[in-house]
Amino acid sequence: MQPSPTELRHETERALLDLFTERQGPAFEWLTRVSERFVSLCSLGLEHETGAALRETLTAQRLVLDSDIILDFLCQGEPDHTTSRDLLLNWLGIGGRILVSPIVLEEVAHNAWISERDFNETETLLGKLASWELRRYIRNPFVRTFHFFKSRASQWGMYIRQYKGNAPGDYTKILSLLRDQLKVEILPATYDDNLSNEISVYLQGLTSRRSSDMEGLEDVAYKIERDGRLMASLASARELAERAGLEEPMLLLSSSAALKAAERAFERVFQGAQLIFNKRAFSYLLSAIPQVGLGAGTLRRALFEFGSHGRLMSSGVRALRLLRSTGEVEFPWAERFTLQRELWQGVKREADRRGITPREMDRQFMEGKSPETTARLIVEAVQQLVVPTKTQEELAQARRRIVELEAKLDNQ
Repeated sequence: MQPSPTELRHETERALLDLFTERQGPAFEWLTRVSERFVSLCSLGLEHETGAALRETLTAQRLVLDSDIILDFLCQGEPDHTTSRDLLLNWLGIGGRILVSPIVLEEVAHNAWISERDFNETETLLGKLASWELRRYIRNPFVRTFHFFKSRASQWGMYIRQYKGNAPGDYTKILSLLRDQLKVEILPATYDDNLSNEISVYLQGLTSRRSSDMEGLEDVAYKIERDGRLMASLASARELAERAGLEEPMLLLSSSAALKAAERAFERVFQGAQLIFNKRAFSYLLSAIPQVGLGAGTLRRALFEFGSHGRLMSSGVRALRLLRSTGEVEFPWAERFTLQRELWQGVKREADRRGITPREMDRQFMEGKSPETTARLIVEAVQQLVVPTKTQEELAQARRRIVELEAKLDNQ
């Protein structure tokens, strides 16, 4: 089946966006290397007194870390691990202080707690994924790092116990690691409930207006509630410092566009100095200080942070994992949304045939209720794509292999 001009246009657009948002591969490295050198040359023009004044102004801030920064720092398999580590260690090196919020630590601990399912569903991919493919097939950062080291499956329990507490929000082990490596202090988690709820409602509205295929409503609700509490606690900390007459401004290092939007929307509360900085802005300021020795790779990755792009729904991720595990079918990564669309059409047809809702059929697909049905829906979706499958026997073999993999997952 030949793709339509519209499909080709969308897939070409997708491939170009992936070039910048995946931030891996030779094309991205070449483009950003040129830009990074230009920025570095510009910063050489700052004379010593300007750099010293900038250092004094920056280190007066208390740096609060969001969960994405902490996860990048802890998980060596993350593309931005080296960047985050370099930024934070250089920050400590010039006398900066780092704070962590219990609210954020709970989220990091939650990521460790829920990692088991992601590991189980990607165990068959151990040793098969290149480093630049990890974010494509694996959602949990701890699981990505385990794959990054190409560890044996039997070592998983020992690995995750470094981070996983005794309950979903138990961050004891994570806080211990951060104290050892970054000398972190704790930011009080006190906040105004009304403000927290107000911010959460605003963030919920943002999520509803966006065409997003985030993993699940439960995960989205958790994130929104957490963000509301975090922002309210930062407002409370600022207010307490002002009342005490303390000149201890703070900034939140975060890549979240939603939090930045909330800061603007609630400027009556967060009046004063800018609160939220992303790695791009923070690294640029830090690189201008003479004593800071940021590596070229760190500066390049931090400056050219364009966010993530094109997350699939859970069913699409499941299909891609199973296909990759079979080793029988390959297709261009830019066609993944076409696969998702064809798979959804198949789910709806199957739902009509069974007399149930598409949502219920999708749930059964995700839970692996019928390995035979899962395999058939995936193979039928693949047949609609222009992929180098070569023979129907390869598709038949892929279908048999998917049934075996589904049965194995069901027994775990």
